[in-house]
Amino acid sequence: MLVSDIIQLCSVMVAVFIGIVSIIISVVTLKQNSKMIEESTRPNITIYADSIYIITNHLYLIIKNFGKSTGKIISFTCNYDLREYVHFKDTIPFSDLNGFSLVSQQKIYAAFDVGKMLEDCISNLTFIIEYESELKVYSEKIDIDISTYANLEHLRIADCKEEDKNKYLVRAFQDYIEKQL
Repeated sequence: MLVSDIIQLCSVMVAVFIGIVSIIISVVTLKQNSKMIEESTRPNITIYADSIYIITNHLYLIIKNFGKSTGKIISFTCNYDLREYVHFKDTIPFSDLNGFSLVSQQKIYAAFDVGKMLEDCISNLTFIIEYESELKVYSEKIDIDISTYANLEHLRIADCKEEDKNKYLVRAFQDYIEKQL
C-alpha cells in the first residue's frame, strides 16, 4: 500500500466520521426545536383566584387557557365540594368541565363566598386539572390560599352609604378600573 492510498483512506474515514457527527447534531437539534415549538404552542390551562368588591368581598375562581392553542379538559377535581359556597345554590361550579375545550386566552369563572369558606375552616384549595392538546396530555396541580383574599382592603369613596344603589354602581366601576391597572 502506498502512502497516497493511506492518505486517501484516512481522508475517507475522516469524512465519514464528520458526516456521522453532523447527522447526530442535526437529529439532536431537530428534537430540541420540536420540544421548543411544542412548549411555545401548547395549551396552558390553570386556575387562579381573584377578588372583587361589590357590597362585600367576593372570591372568583378563574380557569383560563394561557397557552397558544386549544386545550380540552379531561378531568377537573378539587379537594372540597364547592357547591355550598356559591351564591346561587342550585348551581354546581365547574361540574361540566370534563370534555370542555378552552381556546387560547378563554376563561370561565365562578363567584364564591370567601367568608363562608373561612368560617368552615377552608383556607387552601387544591385543584388537579388534566387536559390535552392534539398531541399530548398535561396535568397541573394548583394550590390556592384563599385566606389571602379574605381581608383585602379596597379603597372607596368616603361618603358612600350602603343603602344607596348608585353608590354600589360607583364601587363596581371603581373595582373594574382597579382590575385594569
